[in-house]
Parts: sequence; C-alpha cells; structure tokens
Amino acid sequence: MPVFAAAFHAAGACDDVARALDAMVDANRARFAALKTWERAGHKADDKAFEASHKELITSMMDDVSKVIMRCKDNQAFQAAMKKLPE
Repeated sequence: MPVFAAAFHAAGACDDVARALDAMVDANRARFAALKTWERAGHKADDKAFEASHKELITSMMDDVSKVIMRCKDNQAFQAAMKKLPE
C-alpha cells in the first residue's frame, strides 16, 4: 500500500502523478501478478482480516487518492495511467 499511496502523492501536477503511477505499475508487475494469483486461490478470510487490521490506513489512503482522482480526472495522461492499474 505505501508504494501505491506514494504514487498518488507525487508532485502536484497531474502529469507528474501519471508518470509516478506508470512507474509504480511497471516496477510492481510481478507483485500485482502474485497478488492476483493469491486472490484467485480464495483467501477471503485473510483479505478480510487484513482490511480489518488496516482499516484506518486504508481509509486515510483512499481519502487522499480520491482527492487526486477528482483533481486529475480530466487529464489524459492520468486517465491512461489509471487504466494500467490492475483491478
């Protein structure tokens, strides 16, 4: 999560945030693939436990991320970078 949040805390310009997101996705492709494999293996209880134990961090991070998304939503580079994020 810190890597994800750091990408959204890049310098204020939306193009800078887009570059940071692109770099984060590119640098963490293997990690995203491993996470997807783990999720497919059916670790719902572990996922819920993680969310419960990190609720404050997740809420804070999502508040910050939401602000950036709203500010940069019309920026083409940001839109392209967001499409690269794994689901």
